[in-house]
Amino acid sequence: MVRAGKILVYLLCSLSAVIAIMEIVLRLVFAGLPTIPFFYQETGIPSLYQNDNVLVSFPDRPPVRYKTNSMGARIHETADPDAAPSSGTLVIGDSQALGYGLDFEDTFGFRVHQRLFQDNGVRIFASPSTDMELLSNAVCGGALTNEMSAALMVVVVNLGNDLDEIYLGGRTRRGTASSGLHRFLLRHSRIYMRLAIARSRGILMTHALPGVNPILYNLTAAERVTLADEMVRHIQAVLACGPEAAQKIVVLMPSDFQVDPDELLKYGPFSNDPRMFEDWAGRRAALAQMMNALERYIAARLSVEGLSVVSFRALVLDRALDSAGVFERSSHHITRLGHEILAAEIIGQLQNGE
Repeated sequence: MVRAGKILVYLLCSLSAVIAIMEIVLRLVFAGLPTIPFFYQETGIPSLYQNDNVLVSFPDRPPVRYKTNSMGARIHETADPDAAPSSGTLVIGDSQALGYGLDFEDTFGFRVHQRLFQDNGVRIFASPSTDMELLSNAVCGGALTNEMSAALMVVVVNLGNDLDEIYLGGRTRRGTASSGLHRFLLRHSRIYMRLAIARSRGILMTHALPGVNPILYNLTAAERVTLADEMVRHIQAVLACGPEAAQKIVVLMPSDFQVDPDELLKYGPFSNDPRMFEDWAGRRAALAQMMNALERYIAARLSVEGLSVVSFRALVLDRALDSAGVFERSSHHITRLGHEILAAEIIGQLQNGE
């Protein structure tokens, strides 16, 4: 019995040593890859870690710092996470609003607030992997109850994938929270993190094609309108449940190929089904027109209610800008220039009293 116990202890020590070595090797070999997941699922709603201050590394750019307050909203590096400003700018959305891979100073929310208020009262309540349905659940569930009363609230609607995600919402396990152990291992174990990333990529490759909304494109015209109406309903809920704001603006963020249909081609390397991708690519102009029609419909619904609506697609096209300059090379995220253009438009509208 004693001998068996010694063997067990030896095996556990050996296993621990192997894991420790693997953790060290992963930190050395994959130093340039994404290594710190900075968001997690809380009651099924993706969120940034609360009261966090972490340097996140990306594969194609220098590390970016993400600092948050007690609500999990992204704030400036110099901002006090415990401060509760009586007024300020509140941005609500997904990774587009968050400034994925960008310094806080490069986000449109910071640019707008600095021009209008010149202080650190900017809060970006946003996270990757979320959509307007999840955001409406979070905001109406009291996530921003203790937040500031905003001088400006901007809601960013990502047409690039939100419509599909809302449609798929009924088939996914929403309302399931990540365990404390899961969150701890994601943050502190490179082995666990790499396994989680690999699993997510596997699910993505078998269920969806990056850059393409397969569900949306296979619906009938009437079903698309119904889905757009559902999107409008969730936008209205976010605006109604969010803090009081003197100014409210809705930004419609397009699919990148709405600006230039050829943007769809950059997603080819991510597809595990070349034939299916070629089918989508061959119809990219028609798909862009369909998405444009849906965007105009959503904008009209919101404008009727007296809301200020900004179309990022229209901004880029009106300025005759190259899509490659405003969208990332391998994703639909807008670049630093894209945030700059969006900020200038919002500032212009507010200063002109539109």
